[in-house]
Amino acid sequence: MSDILPCLQTCTFFVRTGTCAYGDRCKFLHPADCPPPQLNSAGYPLRNTDPICAHYLKKGWCAFGITCKFHHARHGNVQPVAQLASPASRQCVGHRCV
Repeated sequence: MSDILPCLQTCTFFVRTGTCAYGDRCKFLHPADCPPPQLNSAGYPLRNTDPICAHYLKKGWCAFGITCKFHHARHGNVQPVAQLASPASRQCVGHRCV
């Protein structure tokens, strides 16, 4: 019986984000020459050829951070996370804080 060749396909998540949750255990290749994505001033990825992250556009932050697959353009109404009001200064009504 011949040996099975390892998968030679590139990890698209690693290529896109520069990180991979599986690390060395990933079955796909992580190329060493893959540059990390460019980030905006708030630390979110700039992906000019992808759709804009609707949550970031609306709220000014994104739970996926650098791993988000959408574009995080600098928008006039969007503030970097560091400039958003602290949770202590927000008013909460029910399950919604503003």
